[in-house]
Amino acid sequence: LRLIATPGHSAEDITLLAGTAEGVVAFAGDLWWRADGPADDPVTIDRALLRASRERVLAVADVIVPGHGAPFTPTASTPR
Repeated sequence: LRLIATPGHSAEDITLLAGTAEGVVAFAGDLWWRADGPADDPVTIDRALLRASRERVLAVADVIVPGHGAPFTPTASTPR
């Protein structure tokens, strides 16, 4: 288990990364609301910071558990 700072939706957001037999699962809170977005978080504190945090998680996660939807496997169409 590892906690990383992933600000963007709010200044204090964190993501929990869990190593499993199937790969790295990221419990990302509101970094993503659902697999399909919204691509532009309507309440983000900083769009560039949100994008950077999403890219950081995408670089390591095999599965993402978003704040409001089902877990998903990131693809090229995952909002950044």
